[in-house]
Amino acid sequence: MLRLACAATAILAAACAYDRPALAPLDDATPSDGVAATDAPIDGAAACATDDACRSQVCDGGTCLPSDDARYVAPIGDDAAPCSQAAPCRTVARALAARGARAIVVLASGTYPATVRINPLTQSEPPFDVLLVGGADASQDPAVITATSDGSNSDGIEVYRGRVRLRNLTVTGSTMNDASDAIWTQPSTTVTLERVTVGPSPNDGLACNGCALTATGGAFIDNGHQGVQVNNGAATLVANVITRNAGGGLVIDATACTIASNLVVANGALGGAVGGASIKCTDHRVEHNTFTRNLALDTAASNYQCGSTGIGAINRNNLFDGPARTATGCGHTYSLFTAGMPPAGAGNLVGGPGFVSATDAHITAASAARGAADPATPTDLTIDVDGQARVQGLRDIGADEIP
Repeated sequence: MLRLACAATAILAAACAYDRPALAPLDDATPSDGVAATDAPIDGAAACATDDACRSQVCDGGTCLPSDDARYVAPIGDDAAPCSQAAPCRTVARALAARGARAIVVLASGTYPATVRINPLTQSEPPFDVLLVGGADASQDPAVITATSDGSNSDGIEVYRGRVRLRNLTVTGSTMNDASDAIWTQPSTTVTLERVTVGPSPNDGLACNGCALTATGGAFIDNGHQGVQVNNGAATLVANVITRNAGGGLVIDATACTIASNLVVANGALGGAVGGASIKCTDHRVEHNTFTRNLALDTAASNYQCGSTGIGAINRNNLFDGPARTATGCGHTYSLFTAGMPPAGAGNLVGGPGFVSATDAHITAASAARGAADPATPTDLTIDVDGQARVQGLRDIGADEIP
């Protein structure tokens, strides 16, 4: 959908300002307490596994980035400041304008109430890559980007061109506009989410229009329409929780999709067209997912509708909490259904899911899914929905692998 041009309000003007006025030199002083600070001693070029191992709070490709490479934002910051750790700026737009060779932005815990526009068409500079990271304190108290709430057709993050990576963040839409998405993209963009919570929003959690989407270890939750909508793009979704999306969990019509190790629970509505997922991909792989408590007007759509027609479509090792008719349209192998007759296909079975409880879809040792995944086909999936190791002897069916 089309997006409004930048309005003349102070917040929107800041969100659209990609000109780069001169800033004071970056301050290398020790960060102030509570302002995007970390006690990690490592700063640049050292090996790392997590962001909080680095003084810069950015571990990129296994290496700590220098603090001077990043720009820092905090709710108590000042947009006249140099966006350093010691003197953070207040808005993501200001940090993008103050970027170095790449746009690397670290956000302290708190809420950032202004739409973030990535490489808008009005921008005079060529598209640049963007990495937005929730800082070391965001694991307990997240950094939240939310759409501008002025009634305009604004989303939390809008990606017009280029590539954007988001990590350890929450992104929401605006309750002031029924069409507001948490994240919206233009065609030919690339969006990578790592441990990102998408929603709530009145409309879609993430609307990918011809984009290349990868999402790992996050959540799509409490969106008024669909959790994830992908049209004419490509989607890789691994180890996410997709829940309480009123218009359905996943609606994907794409050239390629890998949907794996996701928990798809309590999506849709009794009068809706889609419950857990509706997926149609030329290159199609749906594997090791758990579908439970999803609703739709047509029972056959309540868990999973497969519209893919490719001979090589893979639907394997999935757990469907319901009869076989709740997963329609494609063949299945080594999948568990909890009622009725299983569909034709190697390894399909009917049995109890053995969930921990009615509201906890982790499986117990009593589950029929335990050790029942395809024993002959190796998997390149290394994690389950909790980020735990997937391969442990005979694999379990569904999103959860019992340690």
